[in-house]
Amino acid sequence: MNQFQSNPGAEERKEKIVRLSAGADEVIKRAFADREGMEGYLAFRDRISGYSVHNTAMIKFQQPQAQMVGSFGYWKSLGISVRKGESGIAVLVPGSRWGGGVQFQTGYLFDVGQTDAAEGTKEELIKKKNSGMLRADPDRVFEAVRAAAEAYNIRIELSAEKAAGRGARVYPKDGLAYIYPDNPALADAVPSMSAASLAYILLYRKEKWNKKEMLLQADIVRYMIFCHYGMDTGGIGFEGLSEPEIREMKPSAGKKLLEGAFETAGRMIRRMDEYLAEKGGRQPDPEPYAAEQEGDTRPPEKTEEKSGPGLEAETAGGTGTSAGAEAEKETPAGHRPEDFGQKIGGARKDLWKGRGLDLEDMEGMNEGEAARYVTKDNIWEKPDYGKLMEEGASVRAAFFIKEVRNALPVKAVYSYKDDTPEKIRQRQEAYIRFIRDMKEMLLKVKTDTDIRNFFETFVNDGTYVEREGSYLIKRTEKGFPITDRLVKAMQMGRAGFGRMDHKIEKEQFGLPPEKKLPRGYQVRYLAARQEYVVVKGGRVAAEGIKSEQEAREKAEELHKTAAASRKRHFVPKQLEQIRRDGPSCGITPEHPADGNLYMEEFGFRGGEFGNWMSGADRQASLDMGYDAFCDLASALGIEKGGVSLGGRLAIAFGARGQGGHAAAHYEPMREVVNLTKLKGAGSLAHEWGHAFDDIAGKRLGLSGFLTACAQDERAPESVRELLAAMKYRPSTAEELEETYQKSVERSERALKRTLDALLPEQRMDGAELLEWEKKKREVSAQIKEKSRTETYGDEAAWIEVLAEEIGSYRKKLTGRELERGFREQLCSAIYRLACTYRRPPESRMAETDFYKNSLYADGLCSKERNGYWQSSEEMFARAFACYVKDRLPWRSDYLCGHAETSVFPDVSGKEPGIRKAYPEGEERKRINECFDRLIADCKRLGLFGPEKAERKMEETGILENGIWQNRIIRRGKGR
Repeated sequence: MNQFQSNPGAEERKEKIVRLSAGADEVIKRAFADREGMEGYLAFRDRISGYSVHNTAMIKFQQPQAQMVGSFGYWKSLGISVRKGESGIAVLVPGSRWGGGVQFQTGYLFDVGQTDAAEGTKEELIKKKNSGMLRADPDRVFEAVRAAAEAYNIRIELSAEKAAGRGARVYPKDGLAYIYPDNPALADAVPSMSAASLAYILLYRKEKWNKKEMLLQADIVRYMIFCHYGMDTGGIGFEGLSEPEIREMKPSAGKKLLEGAFETAGRMIRRMDEYLAEKGGRQPDPEPYAAEQEGDTRPPEKTEEKSGPGLEAETAGGTGTSAGAEAEKETPAGHRPEDFGQKIGGARKDLWKGRGLDLEDMEGMNEGEAARYVTKDNIWEKPDYGKLMEEGASVRAAFFIKEVRNALPVKAVYSYKDDTPEKIRQRQEAYIRFIRDMKEMLLKVKTDTDIRNFFETFVNDGTYVEREGSYLIKRTEKGFPITDRLVKAMQMGRAGFGRMDHKIEKEQFGLPPEKKLPRGYQVRYLAARQEYVVVKGGRVAAEGIKSEQEAREKAEELHKTAAASRKRHFVPKQLEQIRRDGPSCGITPEHPADGNLYMEEFGFRGGEFGNWMSGADRQASLDMGYDAFCDLASALGIEKGGVSLGGRLAIAFGARGQGGHAAAHYEPMREVVNLTKLKGAGSLAHEWGHAFDDIAGKRLGLSGFLTACAQDERAPESVRELLAAMKYRPSTAEELEETYQKSVERSERALKRTLDALLPEQRMDGAELLEWEKKKREVSAQIKEKSRTETYGDEAAWIEVLAEEIGSYRKKLTGRELERGFREQLCSAIYRLACTYRRPPESRMAETDFYKNSLYADGLCSKERNGYWQSSEEMFARAFACYVKDRLPWRSDYLCGHAETSVFPDVSGKEPGIRKAYPEGEERKRINECFDRLIADCKRLGLFGPEKAERKMEETGILENGIWQNRIIRRGKGR
């Protein structure tokens, strides 16, 4: 089903969009037909600037004489009404995201000519719109072009000799252009050729256009620049339109060409406007923060090493070692394993803690880390408001800072046009500057006068917003993160300080900790009853208290009781012993493991150690980790080099902790498994399962983890089989019988409700009621008998007879015929019961205990997001750890010692019990068989080797036309 079939008018709207899009394509074709067409399109866009290439064409198709367009709300905000009966100009606007892309829907605009604005007002609006552009003479435009070129490391020089008699000679590889200084054949020749040359070089750097396309785009760019600065465009001929391949290009290709030109023109105009604004006396835009280079804020490494808690693997015939006991002997003097291989890197919050994240910290981040860490709290750590008040800020000032800070967007705000990594990074950098500027301005607020004047000062600064009228403001390009909530928080409003004081009192802001009640609690005195009550969430939580002190104590007691029942983080207990009784992998005290061995044997791209890990702990982790990875390769039946998943995986020991809430974790952004110093022992298989889930999905070209994208045709069928086996199993005979009896009971209740509606009990006397109950029993018995004796599919005849019989009985008692609606409802209830009697279920899928216990764990444990324990990724990792444990013929605690530790108390029944959030019994056997098939598929695909998965798929014949050919044909998307 497509998106247009969700409501009755969808087809009509779909046809309208198709028709208007076809009209927009015709406008684009006309633009590339000749000079007149292109000039007409660009001049129209100049009038209604701000819309995409496609929407501009749609508007021109519907309203070619439009002068200034806006939405219904925009005109209303100006105090202007759209005339009744006017038809809107349809455009496409981005709506909800669907399947990783943007779903577009129809929006409507209205031209100024469709409003009730007076002629003088219309002229004033259009004039005001155009007055926002900086006008300049040709000489100033040339200066601005050269300034913009310098910003892009491009040099433009005037030289008749080097221009060789031409208007310009351009050397795009060298970023150099020579302009003929005086060409009388072309008006405004110098700025015109300079703008075209700069545009050509910028387009060349994109490396996505051919020469003919770039020459036409350069003409389009200079036409837009000349329009922007009010210069004569008559000398721009768009010679590229004479080329057949351009004149006859498809509308989609024409749109892309125009989009590239518009983007380049926008970049140039922004740079040129900045230059002209500065030369015109206005303050230039502030430069990016140039924060002082601060020293590394990480804790210093220890210079003295003492025997501390060590980890020592037990080989065959060994005695085992307590994980908490001291190592029997320290590593050789001076030996301390260090980080090895490629630097894993990654955003480390401790580097910007205190000073706040700055632009310089963005340099080491990849796209995923920037999206995660560029947040308000990382840029501006939550202030200590008590300290602010100690430093001279009033209570109101500190509260005002808090309110405005809370109204700031928590992370970077993006436009739907930000569709490239470069644009996204620019938004993130602009967001960092914005938050830092807001921090600087807010921390200057100390008094009530500062609060009153803050918004006015903010507007007058003109950096992020500027005045559009007496009571209107608009965002500047830098003010993209500004929201209505933030604007409201910065203004006092009519309520003045009264409303602020009420909120300060309600939130107990500014009170010392010993005088504060728990959050959400209030103590009130009821004079009529001469007692105190404790209020929580608008309801009385405790009453009949004689003193205020007793009421405060009661509130604390209630808060502690509630806190005790909250969800807790689950962290597996540290293993008391770390045992391994498998064959030796060659690691001995005389021949310990090292980083080179990890890279040579397993292919890891790098490794890290925590700064506080002693030499003994580092070496013990390396030794036990080496044995564990050898065991993992043995359990999976792969080469040792396969455990690094094609050389993509990195390993860290105690280096990338997460605040004590996890024994180990996997970072998909950096593709690194981290094990904490001691608690991580036993979780290696679980976290490697996460890494396998993530990297296998990436290598298959999926948009996320393998388990999260299982329905993608590129994912092997064995993944879908595994997910089904983790959550569902065939029902037992007892469960089938129970399900059958419940179905019968539901159908019998439905028939009873229908019969009772035909003859309500309140309308019958005692004798009639007894007779009616007897009749209902006879009807049920007759349905059961018929369902067993009549041939399937021949119900219609006897059901009609039975319904007629019931109708006659009703008429005898009430004198009323059986209405048609009641008759259909009665036949449906009889048919449903007959089918239920006839068809007891032969097979049915039921939820596994593994899945039900995972749901139960979610109810007990807290996590960053809801549904953590029941998520496919987590169930996969827990099941994988059990699979490794079962497939390994010896004990390997460091690898999978925590595989069976997810156990929770269960007091929901009469007798206390436990719930295990990992598979057991027959469920585990079925899941392990699915893992066998998945590992076999991944071996065939080469996901454990260094070669590309695509190449391996082609070699095995599984990939056909770029689509994974499923080994088992699915009959649907159900369970």
